[in-house]
Amino acid sequence: MRLYFGSLCMALAWALAFTPPAGATSFDCKKAVTFSELQICGSQSLQLQDEKLNTAYVQALGNSADKTRLRSEQRAWIKQRDLCESLECVSQSLEGRIKVLTDSSGPQPPTSIPMASSIQSQPSTKNAHQISPILGGSTETKRALQPSVNPESPRGAGSSTETIDTRTLKIGAVGMAFLLLICIWLHSRGSMVIYSCYTDALWTILTPFVSVGSYFLASWLEFSQSTSFITAAVVAGLMSLQIIIQTFRSNGFSLFFLLALYAKIILFSIYFLSIGALILGGGRTASDRRRRRNWALAGSVLFAVLTGWMCRNRQFSHIDDYIAGRT
Repeated sequence: MRLYFGSLCMALAWALAFTPPAGATSFDCKKAVTFSELQICGSQSLQLQDEKLNTAYVQALGNSADKTRLRSEQRAWIKQRDLCESLECVSQSLEGRIKVLTDSSGPQPPTSIPMASSIQSQPSTKNAHQISPILGGSTETKRALQPSVNPESPRGAGSSTETIDTRTLKIGAVGMAFLLLICIWLHSRGSMVIYSCYTDALWTILTPFVSVGSYFLASWLEFSQSTSFITAAVVAGLMSLQIIIQTFRSNGFSLFFLLALYAKIILFSIYFLSIGALILGGGRTASDRRRRRNWALAGSVLFAVLTGWMCRNRQFSHIDDYIAGRT
């Protein structure tokens, strides 16, 4: 019995001695999506590197005089790490970032040299070797992405100019949306006409789609790119001219004519850009792409209902009557 118990204890000791410790990561492996995250979660050595990097990052963050900038650089590095397509690239990217964080872990002034500058400070004979593992891409990728972390850029992280520009865009978007609501309210009161009938609404909505379609049709027919652009511009110009004429017939030459044109342009621009972003934006997973398509379908239905409600005469006019102005 003692021999059996002793053998069992010895077996457990050997198992504990040769069993590798459970790895830890700086993120939840259950939510891993990118190639780099999946490789880290599946490799013991990469987990140790990630843990070492997280420790270096926390230490550097605690000693940094500009924590906002360091966080921004870390987010930028993560995006570049996710460009990796091989296990070696991920390992080199982690090791390179650890070195950068370790070198800058001491107290630094706000003007400390960021990641991109530290890479450039390497000897010229090692640039090609250093750029690829840090950013997870080729030298050309580094050159294309370098301005986003360049400290000499006037629009770098934490720049007041960027904050002001973003605020201006947001204020402008709110102002345009408010003016659009005023136009819809005036239309509901009968003071102006945005869409005279279903034909008017359909013609307006189809203008950008027909224009883009004419460009791809000309390209498919193997016309030159300039000819395809001219074809799309001519189609868009002719259809837009009919929109202007119909809006003028419904409102006359007045402020309401301009407001109705503004409402038409903003409405189908919002719809066109939103649907294009949802459909062409892509997705990392099949469920994400399916969710985007569902949102695009729901947006189309909502836009169709809103447009139908805004039509003054809820019927389709004959296309000849519409073009001739007999609607």
